[in-house]
Amino acid sequence: MKQSLSDFQSIEYKQSAEFKKIVESYKNGPKFSAEKPFEHEFLQGICFGLCCEWIASHRRYRTDGQVKRMEAMQRRIDDIQADKQQFYKALNTQINSYGIDTFEKGGKETKPDMLKRMNIGGERHGVKFVNKWHTTHCKPPGYEVLTLRSQVCRTHAYTLTALSFKEANAQKTSGHAICAYQSGGKIFGFGSHLYAFDPNVGEFRISNDDVPAFYIALFKMYASKGLEVVAHKTYAVTNH
Repeated sequence: MKQSLSDFQSIEYKQSAEFKKIVESYKNGPKFSAEKPFEHEFLQGICFGLCCEWIASHRRYRTDGQVKRMEAMQRRIDDIQADKQQFYKALNTQINSYGIDTFEKGGKETKPDMLKRMNIGGERHGVKFVNKWHTTHCKPPGYEVLTLRSQVCRTHAYTLTALSFKEANAQKTSGHAICAYQSGGKIFGFGSHLYAFDPNVGEFRISNDDVPAFYIALFKMYASKGLEVVAHKTYAVTNH
């Protein structure tokens, strides 16, 4: 039985050291500081923007295999490093999508609608999200992955899943975005696979039977780093 991420077919895809320097530079810059974002992990990286870019790349290179898609994604990283405007576009997607501002309503401060923010950012990549499912609260060892599988394993469908982490020895929670595509397979769906993408790890091609084991392995990997998955919420991506 597959138990760790190394047991699954994967092509590594990681942000380079130089790319991380640009992230840190922008996070510490006056524009970001002036906007006073919510304390949320989504705002500390560009996982959402990279997921949107992966969905767009997968649509373009769906039949060309993992190598082609990962090469395309890597070229985007190279472009971002070479042209800060591209990076700002990606990070602004992050900012716009997860609501860094607040507004007064009835004397109380309220976060903007998450789905609306996601679609503001996703529009730049030709991606639109639909809210179909409620947040699923979970805990180890099972993490409610059967519920997650029922949401992501939908033939020819793209999905984005927002993970909520509880940080070890800390009261606050943080978050991360991952995404997936379910292939149609051959006759009657035989041979179909889930293509899952995590910006921190890479793209994985997973048989339908192995999907629960994959997500458990992924969540255990984060737990080993002090980030326990306590909830996941999946958004559908419209086909257009």
